[in-house]
Amino acid sequence: MPNKGLLRQTEPEEMEGMAAANENTGQEASPEEQKAYETFVGNALSLVYENEKVLPAVIQTLQSGDPIESLGTAAANIITRLLDSAEEKGAPISDDILLHGSREIVEDLADLSATAKIHTYTEQELGGAFTRAMDEVRNTREKTGKLNPDSINEDWQAIQQADQDGTLASMVGGAYG
Repeated sequence: MPNKGLLRQTEPEEMEGMAAANENTGQEASPEEQKAYETFVGNALSLVYENEKVLPAVIQTLQSGDPIESLGTAAANIITRLLDSAEEKGAPISDDILLHGSREIVEDLADLSATAKIHTYTEQELGGAFTRAMDEVRNTREKTGKLNPDSINEDWQAIQQADQDGTLASMVGGAYG
């Protein structure tokens, strides 16, 4: 991928490493899952950039207050738009793609924030921002009737417990903690 400005660009080999191996099971992603992951992350980048420049709204959101809340909100805005768009096109995003792709979005926005000298995140802060982003996505989708709260409650409790236990990293395949 060409460099599009402040955001760290994910190399194809790096995407393969993130999506292809599930650290919990050791199973590799199917070619379809890998393509869906790459599309999800690529579409996220298109919501961050226009004409190879970071959109001002993204920077404004990252600068809008508490760093963890700001990063979580910026990621949630992007994730919600991706989910809505996919559903409108009749191509819902699987939970695995959502989880791993959302992690990538949080990390990319954190890199953007550091490069722009807004804030440099610790692993613990990244975990907090990821949890906040997923909570905001869940709340938004629930309020708009796009989510059945009963069906998501168990998954959400598992994410919260993993964050509190320091095991979020193993859950999403990264180093949060």
